[in-house]
Amino acid sequence: MRILHVNHSMTVGGAEVMIIELARQQAKAGHQVAICSMYGPGALDAKAAEFRLKVFPPQQQTLAAAKTSSLIAHLRENPVDILNSHWAVWLATALARCAYRHPSRPYLPWK
Repeated sequence: MRILHVNHSMTVGGAEVMIIELARQQAKAGHQVAICSMYGPGALDAKAAEFRLKVFPPQQQTLAAAKTSSLIAHLRENPVDILNSHWAVWLATALARCAYRHPSRPYLPWK
C-alpha cells in the first residue's frame, strides 16, 4: 500500500516523532510511505531519512491555497492509497483529497 502522512512540520515534537515511528513501522511492514511537511524542512527530516522515509515539502511555501495545490499536484504524480492528515493541516489535506482522484479509486464519501 502507498501511504502519505501530511503534517504541518517536521520540527522536534511529539506528533512528529509519532509520525516517524508510525511511518517506520508501516514501511517495515512492506508499505511505501512518505511524509509531506507543509511548512518546509525541519529538524527531523534527517531522522526520517535514517529510516529511508521520504520527506518532502510542497513546492509552494507561501499561501495555504498554493500549498494545497502543490499537494494535489504531488498526489496526481504519486498516487497513494491512504492519505493521513496529522495535527493542524486537516483542512488542506481534505481539500487535496477531494480534488485528487485516484485513477482506480474514485472518491465516494458515502462508502
